[in-house]
Amino acid sequence: MGFAYSNDRMSAWCPDCSVSSGKNGALDRHSPLDTYVSGRARCDIYAAGPPRYDPQNRVIIGIGGRGDFCASSARISVSLKTQGIVSGPSATLITARRTVTNREVLARYPCRFPLRGLVFVEVESEGRKVRSGSVNMEADTKDCRP
Repeated sequence: MGFAYSNDRMSAWCPDCSVSSGKNGALDRHSPLDTYVSGRARCDIYAAGPPRYDPQNRVIIGIGGRGDFCASSARISVSLKTQGIVSGPSATLITARRTVTNREVLARYPCRFPLRGLVFVEVESEGRKVRSGSVNMEADTKDCRP
């Protein structure tokens, strides 16, 4: 919990992203708890960085998640997608779908052939969609075979 005050106001911040404030002379009449955002919002979806290649297991890994303080569960899809490998704006290599609360979802694509183009992570939940930065996997996946 954190506190801040000025000449006539005091605020208290709680670890669950709630805050209460009131006049210093009437601390027993603080406002009801409000929520605040520090960094991501409570249930924002996110891609945990660009995809990475695991050479030991020959898989491309993408990670996405949904908030740190979500009070409810939701369906989340984490996809590894490409640009420049096949025609069209993007093609999906693999999608992992889970119903989660405050957890990350891992998408793993077994490397079957060298990828010549960009790969990115796309995360979707409850009508919202975000994507990571793109990474060129050509050098990493040059030894991939079926």
